[in-house]
Amino acid sequence: MTTYTQNLVINLIATGEETNTWGEVTNNNFQYGFEQAIVGRATVTFADADVTITTSTDVASNQTFRDLYLYCTGTNTAIRTLNLPAGIYKNYIIDNSISGSFNLNVKTTGGAGSSIAVPYGKRVVVYLNGVDVLQQETYMPSGLSLGVPLAITDGGTGGNTAALARSNLGLSSGATTTVGTMATQNASNVAITGGTITGITALGTPAGGTGLSSYATGDTLYFSGGQALSRLTAGVSKSIMTSTGTAPQWVSSLDVTQGGTGLSSYSAGDINYYASGFSMTKLGIGTVNSVLTSSGTAPQWTSTLTTAQGGTGVSSYSAGDITYYSTGTALSKINIGASGTALVSSGTAPAWVTQYSTVTFIMDGGGTALTAGVKGTLTIPFACTISEWTLLGDQAGAISITIGKSTYANYPGTITTISGSAPPTISSGNTKGQSSTLTGWTSAISAGDVLQFTIASISTLTRVTLSLKVYRT
Repeated sequence: MTTYTQNLVINLIATGEETNTWGEVTNNNFQYGFEQAIVGRATVTFADADVTITTSTDVASNQTFRDLYLYCTGTNTAIRTLNLPAGIYKNYIIDNSISGSFNLNVKTTGGAGSSIAVPYGKRVVVYLNGVDVLQQETYMPSGLSLGVPLAITDGGTGGNTAALARSNLGLSSGATTTVGTMATQNASNVAITGGTITGITALGTPAGGTGLSSYATGDTLYFSGGQALSRLTAGVSKSIMTSTGTAPQWVSSLDVTQGGTGLSSYSAGDINYYASGFSMTKLGIGTVNSVLTSSGTAPQWTSTLTTAQGGTGVSSYSAGDITYYSTGTALSKINIGASGTALVSSGTAPAWVTQYSTVTFIMDGGGTALTAGVKGTLTIPFACTISEWTLLGDQAGAISITIGKSTYANYPGTITTISGSAPPTISSGNTKGQSSTLTGWTSAISAGDVLQFTIASISTLTRVTLSLKVYRT
């Protein structure tokens, strides 16, 4: 069985393995495993989406996860993420050369730690600790010096002397460093820290000031006239600023002419509608399951939709109910019928009726008198209940028939009598018999049951027809 190292997934050859291929496997380990991890360089192309690198047991070709140097290229329109494999220990050099000038975040797939941001055009050395991506260097030893000055774009001055640094930053030299005039330096880039400015009280509007020397929290400034701005103090909580036509003002709510509702409070579920005036009207939420309809001038809640509104006019049902139209503005309901019943029409409304079938068994002696004993069996393919039996003989005589039942699985081993104490019988001297009084009968039949018919006693008759009236269940 081939085994591999955890981090670089190098093929480990056990004693006695790789007969005649040991050299090829070893060469692959060195070429595609060790060499890639030490000096390997792979190109990782981004297409404006995150990229995930995974490990592989393939040691016969270059696999990106083993390379030391990952040259990231392509084009991004936003910051994207490079997902490195979790569960291994390895160092990488990440080169962000992706067009678009966005940072590249580096993390492990599923890692909980923070990602490492690689700026555009920079290279960063990272280390995988099996769980997260770590910054390779977190400390610079004292005495470290730069070979060339650190550029302004990298947070430096671009100079290796104070004079050159000031010159690069646009500052003059001398015993006291100044920033020149406002016009020279651009006021938006000048910060004054410490000290005081004297000789100015409140600059008026002609001088670019406000004409004000004090404020309260939340004041709004606006011009009304003269050389000073006016102040509007902060409104109460949730108030809205509108215009009087000459000055701003705070109001509690906007009316309908301002695109508002003219309402300042609601209850849960309120519905707004317009009736008249400058404010909307509120309709409180209806009861559970109520329906929103129109009165012709305003919305209203109703309990049910009538048939004229496309509804049923019925607000409650029982399982299996069927609706039908009779008269009025509401449908009528008919409850679900009993098991096995069929839905028919009375001509004016639907109705459930019992569905009857007949099970027939004929016993024929071929012109000679029938004798006692088992005469045959029938399989009943549907579930039903026996409600009546009928016997018809070919001539006057007498007969008594016992009916037995068995499941298909148990047939013929177990036959149980179901005809009770009142079995199908033609009394002596008669040609027929019928009864719906099934005293002691087991009248329920399951689908697939086998019925067995046995003549218990017989006289004269040569042919007898037994019919069982049943209704499906």
